[in-house]
Amino acid sequence: MEVEKLVKLHWGRQRFEFTVDQTKTCSGLDLKILISALLNIIPENQMVLGFPDGPLSDDHDLTSCDIPHELLVVGASEAAPTSGVKLRFVEDMTSEEANRNVVLIARDKAEVTPVGLHNLGNTCYMNSALQMIRPLFLANHEVFEGISSDFGLKFFNLFEFMQNEASSSYHPSEFVNSFRARHPQFAERGERGGFLQQDAQEFLQLLLADVPEMRQLFDFGSEDLFLQCPVTRDTSHLSEILPHESVSKLPSYLIVHLMRFSFRPDINETVKITKKITIPRELDALPIMVDGELKQQIMNEREENENIKTGKYEFCGIVAHKGRSANSGHYLGYIRKAPKSRTWWYFDDHNVTEMPYNDIKKIFGTPDMPVAYMCLFRHKSQ
Repeated sequence: MEVEKLVKLHWGRQRFEFTVDQTKTCSGLDLKILISALLNIIPENQMVLGFPDGPLSDDHDLTSCDIPHELLVVGASEAAPTSGVKLRFVEDMTSEEANRNVVLIARDKAEVTPVGLHNLGNTCYMNSALQMIRPLFLANHEVFEGISSDFGLKFFNLFEFMQNEASSSYHPSEFVNSFRARHPQFAERGERGGFLQQDAQEFLQLLLADVPEMRQLFDFGSEDLFLQCPVTRDTSHLSEILPHESVSKLPSYLIVHLMRFSFRPDINETVKITKKITIPRELDALPIMVDGELKQQIMNEREENENIKTGKYEFCGIVAHKGRSANSGHYLGYIRKAPKSRTWWYFDDHNVTEMPYNDIKKIFGTPDMPVAYMCLFRHKSQ
């Protein structure tokens, strides 16, 4: 263990560096006191993230563990604003001023570019899948706070860092190494020593098994948490291949797996079907529900009110694959910026840019272009 360690602190949009003497910093409270001197946040108001076993507690024993090189701090400073701008409360504004300021705040928040993830050796399959499920974290924070396993806490910490607006990108090395240790097939290397490409859907399937607390968000009443949709050369619309009588519960999210890869015995190779498949902006789960009380209840409600949202899902995320083979190519992630927005975020590992919906439609299926491989739908009640 290093005697002195340089630690990077992420706090909001700001980043700080300071040196910690690990022979004198014996407890979590000791470290929080150092952070307090730097950020002016009293220890009891700090949440310090980045340790493998969860948020730092005051009695955390630091004598037998190495302090991480990067930490995320959540908490409000005791210092007053020093910008010279007079602080005004909403209660003191006219209704016109309050509405204008709320709009400006919302616009500023929406324009923050999400954090990208660095590729750590053919980990685009992982990066794209994690970015696709990114919206779950803020909308279902109470689910993530219930995570207790060692691996689950590493996953929780990763998503905390992914929400850090101070960075444009993040190296998810701790999470990647932990996942590869749990699933050695994802640590396999090729003849030249590099990590082999893996399947994004298989990764996400294992991740949901490793963090069972998340299962409730996707559970539609089957052991499988994916709507498996075999693609053929005759397929033209997603509705044609959704599995019938498969949904008996309405979860917060549905993941559609477009099974574009199939094995051809004549050439002894797995090939990819790139045919265009139209993906609707709204998925109605009613036609694929199991006959029963819930389905009948929804049908009755819709007869009374045709605008009811129950059972209707909004298209909000994609993992796309570029390349001809399942064992090579590149994975990319996409998420809708906000409900009903026509602008999406496009994730190419650590590079993050905006993309209009008209360009999103190009990845529904075009030769030599990325094509949609997994799709995320969010229940409209979310």
